[in-house]
This record gives sequence, structure tokens and C-alpha cells, in this order.
Amino acid sequence: IAGTMGGRSLLFMALGLVQATAGQGTGATDQNLADESDWASTSGVEELAWGTEKWLLWPLIFYMFYAQATVCDEYFVSAIKVCVEKFNIPEDVAGATLMALGCNGPELFTNFIAIFITHSDVGVGTIVGSEIFNLLMIVGGSIVVAPELPLELNRVTFTRDCFFYALSIVGLALALQDQVISANEALALFGCAIVFVVCVVFTKPFAVKFLNESPGAVRLQKGQVRIAVLHNNRMHDAHHIEPQTVAMSTTVSGIVCKDPTAKDQAAKVPVVRTLSNRTASQNPLLELTDISWSDIVAIHDVSGANFKLEFKGESGDPYVMNIEAVDDKAKLEYIEDISRNINTSPGAGSWIGYARNSLALVQDKKVSLASRLAHLICLPVELSLHLTIDWCDPKQPSKAHLWMAAFCMSMVWLGVFSYAMCTAADALHDAFGISTGVLGITVCAFGTSFPNFWASIIMAREGRSAMAIANALGSNVQNVFLALAVPWMCATQLPVRHGFPIVATGIFQSVLWMGGTLLVLVVFACTSGFKLTKGHGYVLMLLYVIYVIYGCETA
Repeated sequence: IAGTMGGRSLLFMALGLVQATAGQGTGATDQNLADESDWASTSGVEELAWGTEKWLLWPLIFYMFYAQATVCDEYFVSAIKVCVEKFNIPEDVAGATLMALGCNGPELFTNFIAIFITHSDVGVGTIVGSEIFNLLMIVGGSIVVAPELPLELNRVTFTRDCFFYALSIVGLALALQDQVISANEALALFGCAIVFVVCVVFTKPFAVKFLNESPGAVRLQKGQVRIAVLHNNRMHDAHHIEPQTVAMSTTVSGIVCKDPTAKDQAAKVPVVRTLSNRTASQNPLLELTDISWSDIVAIHDVSGANFKLEFKGESGDPYVMNIEAVDDKAKLEYIEDISRNINTSPGAGSWIGYARNSLALVQDKKVSLASRLAHLICLPVELSLHLTIDWCDPKQPSKAHLWMAAFCMSMVWLGVFSYAMCTAADALHDAFGISTGVLGITVCAFGTSFPNFWASIIMAREGRSAMAIANALGSNVQNVFLALAVPWMCATQLPVRHGFPIVATGIFQSVLWMGGTLLVLVVFACTSGFKLTKGHGYVLMLLYVIYVIYGCETA
């Protein structure tokens, strides 16, 4: 079917249509439907080939955004994390390379599919639009919801990330100006990714030696551990987290972290700060100091004196606590003590049991109707992933050694969902006459970046707005140097192609927007002493609204 009728026919099938449906509404013959070039070249047929069913394309493409985010967060990034631990890759290197690959997985696969299969500009449009969304909405939103203002930025890392982001914008503008990507341009962008990784690795030693920054970690004493808590999503880079030293102990009810320097021996240390359900007159921050045994999901042994604890917060949000003990002996004692008190069974069991539990949740009247409806809509994707990847789920300690299989299966599903998204974008272009470039920089960019936005808002509410901003800027840098450059590099190395054209309708203007919005952020930081206020956040978010209106006017 794909060979004779093209990708659009798959959408007709997905929507429950048959060939005759489109033929009756348009007068098109079977010959027209089979010949994709004739079908696509006649504007009158394009406008009439779709009836009211064209509106179903919008929920379809947004459903694919959700599917991409799910497979990326649940399996792709988890497999990469196991790889990092297995080969003892330093956190700075992993954050700037492998974890950047995982964070930008949807954009990367969208660009691959757009170049090699659907042959459209939706890939580059998606990435360029994501850059602007990340800078304006993630940075702006993180400032607005920050519990403590003004928000102070780390001058060294902020300057580094802004410099490389500016370099990526200049490189992208030069590559797009003639609307043809050459092999040298692709290689140059990828080379910048390597330079960026080297700079990330040496930023901390440079700052300590020449800028008198604190070297950070001090030697642990007996009974102490060093912890760093991450909200379990792909926007968290561990090297942006400032670890804290605590005295960790176990009780009958769970794990308690105390301040080792406090005179009051009962002084507890909050390991997680989240928004609670309290009224506005009360303190909106909930400080989680105790982790009950029932909330602990799993414990993992890592290299050296390090181990990892997975647990759930008050609202069920997943967290990961990276823990460094005094030595290997202390680590093993902690692991043995904690393992005795928790149930580390694989969990969901067979896919039949998973489906039964999911359906039971849908029928549970104690759960809100909106939650049950959302779960029912998401069930096909979650059940499909559970059925095909659960056997090698790297989040389960007993299956962590199968991380490579999970990585490959995640790539397959990312490819499938990215293909469906690109095909839906092409169909939206045919049905509504919106250019694929404009679709990429608006709809597709919003869809692929929204999970990152939500994850960053959660981080910001926990008091980690600076970290969310650093991750957004770092993600933008590697979006250009990896998610764009790697597919371009592969395409230009083919023997039949030494360069390929890009119809940059609306895209080049968006690259100029990238430079302009970065300049606004830099001016805000420099004029306020690297301290951002809520007003700065609102201005950045307002700029994104203006950008979207501009994109719609372009369409």
C-alpha cells in the first residue's frame, strides 16, 4: 500500500476511510489516487480530497507527540542511563552527549524521517521552532513559577551555553542561506558538538582554578552520604544539580535525612521540594524529609561507593536519588538494609495483567472522570510499549543488563511514531494548505517540546529554576549540533547525494528569531546582574505568543 499510494493512504486507513470515500467526494479516479505525484500537484484535488475527516488529523498528530514523549522518557532515556552507569561515563560528558541525545530524541528522529522518508522540511522546522519554544517558554515559565526570586544564574555556565547557542545560530543561518546543505556544513556543525562537550568537561575545573569558585564536594565522614535528587525525566542533567551532604539513616517507617552540622540532632533535611495542595495563605512548598518504604520503587548498585534510589513523591511523581557513601562497605550496608524493607519485584507482570489493571483504573469511580478518560486515551500507546519493551525494561533492576535491547526497541518505536507524525504533518499541509515549514516551527515544535516544558516547570517548582534554564539552553545547543547535524551528515555522505535542498519557507526567518530572542535574554541577564525577575519571565513568554502569531500570519 505504501509503495503504490504513498504515506497519505496510511492516514486514510488510520482514520477508517477507504479509497472510495475520497473518490466520491472529489470525483478523483483510482488512477489519480494511485499516482501520488498527480494527486499532490493538483491544488484543486488537494483542497477537495479532504472532507470533515481532515479535522481528525489534529488529534492524531498530538497523539503522536504524546507517543514520542512516552517512549523517550520511559525507555530510551532509561536505557541511556544504564549505559552511562555500565561504562562509568563521567556525568558531564554523558549530560552533553548521550543524555542530550535522549533529551532530543523526538526531534532527532523527526528530522531523520523527514529527510529520508517523507522528504519534507518538517524536521528542520520542528527543531528550529523547538529552539524558540525552549528559550522563551521554558526559560520564561521557569522564572515565573520559581519559589524564590530574583533567580540568580550561574555566570560561568550561562555564559558558556549562550556562547555556544549563538555559535549554533550563526552556523545554522550560514547553512540555510543558500537553501542547500553541504557535507562540509553538516560536518562543521557536528564538530562544534565535540568542542561543546570538551568545554562542558573542563568548565568546572576552569572555574575552580581561575575564577575562585568553590570546588564543591568535601570529604564525607562516617555515617554521612552525599545526595542529589532528580525528578525522573529527560530534562534533568545530573551535572547541573548541586549535591548536599546529609546523615542518612533508616527507621521502622522509612529513610530519614538529617543535617549533620545542626546542633539539633533531630533537624531533618528536605530532599524534595514540591508544590503542595495547601491554600494560598499557607506555605505553598512541601518539603519531603522522610521517604517511606512504600514509596520506594527500586534500589540500584552503581560503580564505586555510589548507589541509586528510585521513589515517589507526595503526588506520585517519580524521583531518583543519586547517593554517594563513604566507601564501598558503607554502600553495601545501606543497600542491604534498604532492600530488606522494600519490595523490588518487577511490578506489572504480564501484558494481560497490565491491561486488566489499566481497565480496572478506568472503571474506578473514585478516580476523576478526566483522569479516567485520559488514561483510556493513552492506553493503546502504553499497552503497545509494555507488550514489546517490558521484557527488557531497563528501569527494572533484574533487566538492566538488557539495556541494549531496550535502546534498539525504543529506536524502532521512535521511528514509527516520528513517521506517523511527519506523515500527519504532510497531510495537514495537503488538507489545510499550511506549509510544512510553518507547521514544523509552530505545531510540531510545540508538540515535541511540551513534555520538556512540563518537566522544567516541575523542576522550577522544586526550587531548581536555574537548573531548568541551564538544561534548556544546553538542549538547544545540541538540538542544532546533533539533532540537525547528524541526519544532515548521513544524508550528504550518500554516494548519490553530496548536498540536499531545503525549501526554507518561514524557517530562515525563525532562525533570525532565535538570534533575537537570545539577545533579549542576554540583555536581561547582563542588565540585572544575572538575576532574573518575574517580569523578565512574562516578557519572554509574551514574545513566544508574538512569534506564534507571526508564524500563523506567515502561513
